[in-house]
Amino acid sequence: MAGSPAGIQLAALSTYSTGQRQRHLRISPLPCRLLERGLKIGALVGLLVWLGADLVLYGLFEFTTLIGVLADSASAIVQYGVAGAAIGAVAGMGAKATAA
Repeated sequence: MAGSPAGIQLAALSTYSTGQRQRHLRISPLPCRLLERGLKIGALVGLLVWLGADLVLYGLFEFTTLIGVLADSASAIVQYGVAGAAIGAVAGMGAKATAA
């Protein structure tokens, strides 16, 4: 049974962010840096995943315009950026506890 595309992408984002957290904590455990890094990673994942998916759909079915593809990709940047920032914020809370 396959998962939904959004669920798979968020799972990938979560896994990647967790790996970055573990690597990043050895360098600097500042919570604001983890929040910023999570935001950047989330936005990048959202852009790459949804731009690719939207361009494939645009090429196969042509039920939208190229502006629609770009608008949908821009909304994914915001959505996934917020999700990545939330993951970074939670990772930052763990960094405070281990640093103290």
